[in-house]
Amino acid sequence: TLISDYIIVDTTPVTIVDRILSKIIRVLRGTGKYTFPRSTERLLEGFIRRNRISAIHCNYGNNAIKFLNISEKLNIPLICHFHGYDSSSLLKDKTYRILIKRVFKHASAAITVSQEMTDRLIKIGLKQEKIFKIPYGTDLELYNKNTSKEILHDQKPIKILHAGRLTAKKGVLDLVKVIQKVLSSHSNILFDIIGEGE
Repeated sequence: TLISDYIIVDTTPVTIVDRILSKIIRVLRGTGKYTFPRSTERLLEGFIRRNRISAIHCNYGNNAIKFLNISEKLNIPLICHFHGYDSSSLLKDKTYRILIKRVFKHASAAITVSQEMTDRLIKIGLKQEKIFKIPYGTDLELYNKNTSKEILHDQKPIKILHAGRLTAKKGVLDLVKVIQKVLSSHSNILFDIIGEGE
């Protein structure tokens, strides 16, 4: 099987002693909310040792900060995969900005998803040689333009589903405008939106 073992992590301190100890650690490390409770950190360390984990891949910079101490302590390579807010709005948080620079120094690699994101992270200290850019999106060359025209002119209903967070940043309002334009010339399209957000 692909998954041989897994762990469900609760990030709430388990006891009063754990809560106090976790608070002291947060203050001493200067990590604030970007810290696992001590009980969680110990649980993860045990899991990593027991399973002989050889690398830690963290989705989002804030999670990489939480795993930084474990990675350093166990001498395991850390890979940080940035996705969006962790390389934009979170950078306004002074604590996060300081801590993500520690991740930059320690991490073996960083994955970015766009040139804009890459440039932003380089500007605050991420070294180019650590970056692997894997863009989001679809290669439009994979689609046959003639087939697309045939599908649009066929009278069978075309069902389009957008599933995701409903926020301006994701371009949902732009998507609705595009669909309105398409519907003005093609009445065989059914469009559904699934998600939550502002």
